[in-house]
Amino acid sequence: MSDAIALAGTTVNSLSVDLDITHTFQGDNDIDVTSPAAITVRLWDGFGGGADDIVGNFPLDFDVATTGDGVSSLADFSGEDPNGVWTLDITDTFPGSDGGTLNM
Repeated sequence: MSDAIALAGTTVNSLSVDLDITHTFQGDNDIDVTSPAAITVRLWDGFGGGADDIVGNFPLDFDVATTGDGVSSLADFSGEDPNGVWTLDITDTFPGSDGGTLNM
């Protein structure tokens, strides 16, 4: 599942991502953000086990390196031109996917 948004501005100096995903097994999901310059950062890396849903804000400060909990830093976007289409990709990695919904 993918969603895209067009942004405009001068340079990226901070970024946050609010997620509201309905899914019966958090651990099935990988979530990536891709910039117009084709830089991809992983926000969610199949952790969370059998808990339901993924809801929250991911500020991921630029000075924070990759954490041990499966969340990456957004430092690669720092200074980038934000103009263009940014894409959020959600992949259910479990064979025979049980599906989910990106709530807007």
